[in-house]
Amino acid sequence: MEPIVTHKQERELDARIAEKVMNEKVIWADNKPCLATNHDAAAHSENSVPNYCTSVGAAMTVAMQVRRLGFTLDILMDERGTTLTVMTNSGEEVVRFENIITRFAQYMCHAALIAVGEERRRGEDRRRARG
Repeated sequence: MEPIVTHKQERELDARIAEKVMNEKVIWADNKPCLATNHDAAAHSENSVPNYCTSVGAAMTVAMQVRRLGFTLDILMDERGTTLTVMTNSGEEVVRFENIITRFAQYMCHAALIAVGEERRRGEDRRRARG
């Protein structure tokens, strides 16, 4: 059974993707993540961050960015579902999600964050805080 993710958590994930993977500056206005037009947070447009973790089209732009960052993506679809694998350019597996039936976009976002090291660092920060 997949965990239930709230809309707020989805938008927070979208904002992390925009910042860490897509290299955008994100500001929050009226509890919504927005892309800043430049790196000065005071000068921003009301451009909402794309729905990377719920839209397959937006998730594929994340996949293209992951490739531009030097990773290899392998997406295999068969009767069991979809397998998503991200590897370094030397062929080392970074992350693999198997038998994805639903929420492909969300898995793509998590894989991208793991690839760029964001999720790994967050886990290390949590371990340090507990230790």
